[in-house]
Amino acid sequence: MELNNPKNISSLNVFIDGLARSGKSSMCQTIVSLKNSEHIDMATNLEYIITGLVSKKISPDFAKTYLKTYFNQTGYNKLIGRGVNFRPTDFTGIANFRDPKVYYDRLKIFSYGKKKYHYKKTHIKVNSLTDPVLKSLNTKYFFFPFQTHYLLSYFKEFKNLDLNYKIIELLRNPIDVVFSTISRGSYNFHSEKDIRLLTLSITHKKRNVPWFVHDYVEEYIKSTNHERATLMVVNNLEKMIKNRNLIKPLIGKKIFILPFEKFITNTKKEMQNIAKFLKTKTTKHTDIFIKNANCPRKLNSDKTNEKLKFLSKKIKNKYLLKRLIKLENEYKKDLYGFNIKK
Repeated sequence: MELNNPKNISSLNVFIDGLARSGKSSMCQTIVSLKNSEHIDMATNLEYIITGLVSKKISPDFAKTYLKTYFNQTGYNKLIGRGVNFRPTDFTGIANFRDPKVYYDRLKIFSYGKKKYHYKKTHIKVNSLTDPVLKSLNTKYFFFPFQTHYLLSYFKEFKNLDLNYKIIELLRNPIDVVFSTISRGSYNFHSEKDIRLLTLSITHKKRNVPWFVHDYVEEYIKSTNHERATLMVVNNLEKMIKNRNLIKPLIGKKIFILPFEKFITNTKKEMQNIAKFLKTKTTKHTDIFIKNANCPRKLNSDKTNEKLKFLSKKIKNKYLLKRLIKLENEYKKDLYGFNIKK
């Protein structure tokens, strides 16, 4: 049986990607201020599918067909106000979108003139040739932002999915990423099963561990908490660097590499650069959203040096520490060889 490969009808999917604790939340808060942006969401299904591909639990043709169908449906649903998050305390909630009224107005699509609804007659039949939502998707420019993790670390699997996408990749000094991971206690988040966790886990010797440590699981389990945080950061960055030849030709076209330090210290200019990359514009809301994200703000490089001294004492595996320091040097030199002007 061969699955049908649907075409992409949804407008552009923009994935705000990077390691955990790399500063994606600031970008997620501000990107929704741009013209043509929809409200932001989590691309959990995409991450699950990539997990399935890496672990060889699902076939590539199923992954491609499922995700193209999923993003087509997601784009359609957003334009009729279906599946919208109304929680004001979530950054994915429409209360944190530049104009929440847009989504309330969309609830009326296909329902104009109806004052009452009958529970047996809630399905509204619409001819696909006259469907105004499909027409909008085909003729108007929207982009749908999603937060993701590790797409460039598993870029070989991602690029074969044939999605309509652009990636904004947040990079941050790996010393700061490791320290922040430790501060948040994110190094051991699968010690117990928790249905609220979005990241899939695997079982190894009766221990739950994050799926992405599958190729160094023994080392992960035997390590201290500080070393686990370091292992997750170092290994994912090294995987990304191995994909450099696949990634570099797409920089500026499909991929925008953005250093966290550059974004939070010169936010307005970087938002303009991102708008240009996405072929859109900033709006009257952008400055307000930048301020609400606590940007721009100053950085203290001395703190990073203090964090390294702290980690040097805590990480007993000196080879692991050496790998981390090597990555920091490569980051400072030329963003891991991606040759982006800083």
